[in-house]
Amino acid sequence: MKKGEKMKNQTENKKKLAFPDVRALLFMITIFVAILTWIVPAGEFDTEQVGNLTRVIPGTYHYVEQNPQNIWDIFKATVTGFSNQAALIAMICFSGTAISIVEQTGVFEILFGKALRKSKNDAVLIFAVVALCSLGGATNVLEKSTIALVPLGMMLSASMGYDKSLGVLMVYLGSYSGFNVGWAVPATVGTAQTIAELPMLSGWEMRVVFNIVNMLLTYVIIMRYAKNVKKDPTLSMNYSEGMSPDQILGCLDGKNVQLTEAPLTWRHVGSLTVLLAGVVSIVAGSIQFGWSHAEFSTTFFMVIVAVGLVNGYSVNKIAKLFAKGFSSMIGPASVVAFANGIATIAKSGKIINTIVYTLSIPIVRLGQIGGAIFMFFANYVINCFIGSGSGQATVVMPVMVPLADLAGITRQVACQAFQFGDGLCNSATPTATTLMAVLGIGGISYGKYIRRMWPLFILQAVFACIALSILQSIGWTGL
Repeated sequence: MKKGEKMKNQTENKKKLAFPDVRALLFMITIFVAILTWIVPAGEFDTEQVGNLTRVIPGTYHYVEQNPQNIWDIFKATVTGFSNQAALIAMICFSGTAISIVEQTGVFEILFGKALRKSKNDAVLIFAVVALCSLGGATNVLEKSTIALVPLGMMLSASMGYDKSLGVLMVYLGSYSGFNVGWAVPATVGTAQTIAELPMLSGWEMRVVFNIVNMLLTYVIIMRYAKNVKKDPTLSMNYSEGMSPDQILGCLDGKNVQLTEAPLTWRHVGSLTVLLAGVVSIVAGSIQFGWSHAEFSTTFFMVIVAVGLVNGYSVNKIAKLFAKGFSSMIGPASVVAFANGIATIAKSGKIINTIVYTLSIPIVRLGQIGGAIFMFFANYVINCFIGSGSGQATVVMPVMVPLADLAGITRQVACQAFQFGDGLCNSATPTATTLMAVLGIGGISYGKYIRRMWPLFILQAVFACIALSILQSIGWTGL
């Protein structure tokens, strides 16, 4: 065989072995879950209304009539995902567009250039970004708005001469290193503790320690990735065959990001002020008034218009910039709908409660430490089917609490096992809508992401098991 033909065959083989596009992968998982609805018995728990919570009544699991999902249901589930997640999809598009129109002013290049010239140390700057994002995630400030900050992280990493994937890792993994073990997140640990009849956010001191450890683990793996990419650009999650280093390092959407020493003008300051005012409004609104995706989108829409006016853009130019930024976010936003299709199929097929019940059976038999660790892994699996942390808490904790009592596991440890399982899964599973959205924004395939980040997920799982073992050994109650 000639050399040219051999290389051609190798290239074709690589294309055949290429990891599927994230939307294709999620649709395959949807099909798999639909098949499970024909195999796994359908079942439900009886529920009761306690205040605003719909609680599962332990010991009431029973089989119900099977509702297997057919081909029509599979396709409809993804379409339904667009309507179920319409508010989140809109927020992704509006937030990305707002960042895009501010980016057009050049203010980010100027600010990042100043920051880099002052820091003169990439490791310190990366640590600062990861630490700040982690604090924001742990206090539930950034969890919903992480997507909006990813483009900024990408621009910062490109300014430092790295690939844009590093920016995704700094912001997303940084934020979720805090949120995943959040010591001040009422929606997840707060809901679980309420069901477990524990004081809201009790045991926060220990969880702050978990936050610090998880953030440091995350930082080490991110720095490892950054150094490897700087040394060998082909290891970048943005690398495709035939790309040259200058198409990866210091590059953002085909444009090399150059540091500039241009001065800040009043328009730059005005644009940045409008954006910061929008972000502050979102944070304050989510904390004080319970704002969610719809209000976030409204705020970002106002930011878009205000930035355009500050920079003296005509109505038509604002509209064109809006269309450009919005269209670039449609692809990433669509991933959310495909991910939601999986949960829709599982819920319609009535197999979620069966999975919860089945996973709960071994807990009593494994003893205190073994049962606590199994709770962690059980919640990790369940989170693949129930994307909402508060939703998972209302389904899982009424079952886990009496099982914890029977096994001699403290209720605070049971809550922590839930939090570890629900949280750490967010950084790894393809059914995590925010993860898949930011990977789409960063142009990262899920396969490459897993291949580069699996050491972090292993370290986090080991850390969770060790932490739960120690907590149960000392009888931690968090009171």
